[in-house]
Amino acid sequence: MIRLAPLLPLPLVALALVTLAPAKPPEGAFEVTLRSCLSPPGKEPVLPREKKETWPAAGTAIIVCDMWDRHWCKSAEARVGELAGPMNEMLKAARAKGAFIIHAPSTCTGFYKDTPQRKRAQTARMTMTPKPLADTERWGTAWNWPDSKREGVLPIDDSDMGCDCKGKKCAIRSPWTRQINAIEIADEDAITDDGQETWNLLAERKIEHVVLCGVHLNMCVLGRPFAIRQMVRLGKNVALIRDMTDTMYNPDRPPGGTHFTGTDRVVEHVERYWCPSFLSTDITGKPAFKFAMRETASGSATPIFNGTNLTGWHGWAIHEKGASPDDLAKLGEDERAKQVEAWTADAKQHWSVQNGELVNDGNGAYLATDKDYGDIELTLEYKTVAKADSGIYLRNTPQVQIWDKNQVFDPKNPTRKPHLGSGGLFNNTPGSPGRDPLVLADKSFGEWNSFRIVQVGERTSVWLNGKLVVDHARMENYWKRDRPLPAKGRILLQTHGGAIRWRNIAVREIPSIEANAILRKHDSADYENIFNGRDFTGWDGPVDQYEILDGAIVCKKGGKGGNIYTKAEYADFAARLEYKLPPGGNNGLAIRSPGGKEHVATQAMCEVQILDDTDPKYAKLDPRQFNGSVYGMIAPHTGYLRPVGEWNLMEVTVKGPTIHIELNGTRILDGDVSKVTEFKDNQDHPGRTRTSGHFGFAGHNDPVAFRNIQIKPLAK
Repeated sequence: MIRLAPLLPLPLVALALVTLAPAKPPEGAFEVTLRSCLSPPGKEPVLPREKKETWPAAGTAIIVCDMWDRHWCKSAEARVGELAGPMNEMLKAARAKGAFIIHAPSTCTGFYKDTPQRKRAQTARMTMTPKPLADTERWGTAWNWPDSKREGVLPIDDSDMGCDCKGKKCAIRSPWTRQINAIEIADEDAITDDGQETWNLLAERKIEHVVLCGVHLNMCVLGRPFAIRQMVRLGKNVALIRDMTDTMYNPDRPPGGTHFTGTDRVVEHVERYWCPSFLSTDITGKPAFKFAMRETASGSATPIFNGTNLTGWHGWAIHEKGASPDDLAKLGEDERAKQVEAWTADAKQHWSVQNGELVNDGNGAYLATDKDYGDIELTLEYKTVAKADSGIYLRNTPQVQIWDKNQVFDPKNPTRKPHLGSGGLFNNTPGSPGRDPLVLADKSFGEWNSFRIVQVGERTSVWLNGKLVVDHARMENYWKRDRPLPAKGRILLQTHGGAIRWRNIAVREIPSIEANAILRKHDSADYENIFNGRDFTGWDGPVDQYEILDGAIVCKKGGKGGNIYTKAEYADFAARLEYKLPPGGNNGLAIRSPGGKEHVATQAMCEVQILDDTDPKYAKLDPRQFNGSVYGMIAPHTGYLRPVGEWNLMEVTVKGPTIHIELNGTRILDGDVSKVTEFKDNQDHPGRTRTSGHFGFAGHNDPVAFRNIQIKPLAK
């Protein structure tokens, strides 16, 4: 098989359960559940309907559209990387049954000019098409434009070309050179982006069933000369694999919603005007693919206010003397329960439920959830009054600010800026990211305002009335400024002198796979993939002591371990990767390593410890040995490691002698190795003065897994 190093990571894949057909199709055949709602333009759309068909694999071709190695839009590029691995597994399953696979990386077939797969398409017996092929050109190939007699207007506005990256949009260019190598090209496959060559291949094999997958559905999967419009016009039995595609859609354009609901709309468009669709499950027998960043369906959040009473909530006068989270934790269980009971009694004098709304008169103890929460998506609505000053505490910590936007700015109190509106992280340091809202989004008095708050680790994003007002900012620990935000804590609703009403309060706890995807999506520009997910190209050292499992580097269990490292050297850089620990697992990140067999912890600038420090055998460790420590020199903040068996996301930023480490969205270490004067076991670390070196792993014979390994060089 052709295996070419990809330029993209294979991000995490979120899986959604589907119902499998009880009966298995015959050997060498697919039983597909086709969903369609075919109706012509101008007619009322019909409801989607499903029917099962059995297709002979030998009479079926799957065409992979434009799964390029790079894309001008960073978000689109990331989604291709995420989709590629599951798509490859689907293609392998289809190929094993006897289906014919055509790879169509448009405008990049020259990359494969000397391969037998490319020559197979070029030399296939010429066969006339029953209708003329499209002959107008767009984006480097012939193009099939919409036919208004058959097809309605696309249900999304992609006139801006669909970049959905946050902030500044990516510049349009053509960076692709080949198909992403995470998708294997088998000996028996073909490569083409030409309509006539595609037809010749199909005719030569008497193939009638043509299946499309790849990107982007609103553009190339519909319009390319080998794609849906052309194949339907030529009379083939065409279908789309609807969980194996994506669109170019920016949800800031009509009709709004999310990027993924935009894709759903285009799938429905295809099902109405062109062809049915089915899920990859029908080929693999496994759950359908789902993008990790895809928002969950409505109703998946759990209401935490029942609209009837205060069940699930208690009072907490958190700013009273002796009532802070740390003070409360010091109390004995009985004393703490007695104190909470008193606060709750006070809260009930000022909080009530009216017409399904939670109402506070502006006084009394704050209302706190009984449950602790970590990574969450919180949604709620509120309505308040003039001169209001309220807020939402997350993980026991103030706060997402709510106040009266009509208050006049007082230059005598320059850090208080109510005129900028609600939604900011008011208790962050003045001037820091997130402290003040990005835009004014408050509605007028008497109207309900809606919040959507996403918090992963300390990283907090806030939408007020659909407008982004805080973008992935760190929420600071109000109680202890030198420590990170707690890993978990209560949600509190603040009362601060102005009456306020709340309703529709719901929480969705974010699983680690989605949390990692959220973290990876931000600040993704300029990161370079330094591991291709398939082999050790670009790496040195005893790579035979490691293996690659499911796209991850894993130290062989019972092997000799040893240090493996990049052939390239780096000075100042940011590294981002995911790792998964077995029980008691131990490894480390080599930072500016000299390479070879040198002792990483002392001869490199440093070793960042990767360790299951929750294992009982590590109960007596020096703090400078904990997970995320600069080994032997600087201790991290602890308590932010995910459970054994889950993927952690770590970011390490190295500038000069300084090192910053963020674990699962929380800053756990800020240090300067040049200022360390005390070392574990009094062992000096002479390598800490190194200004450049290799990046790698310091294996300890445990099967610790690393994947999605990226580096971003930093300018000095």
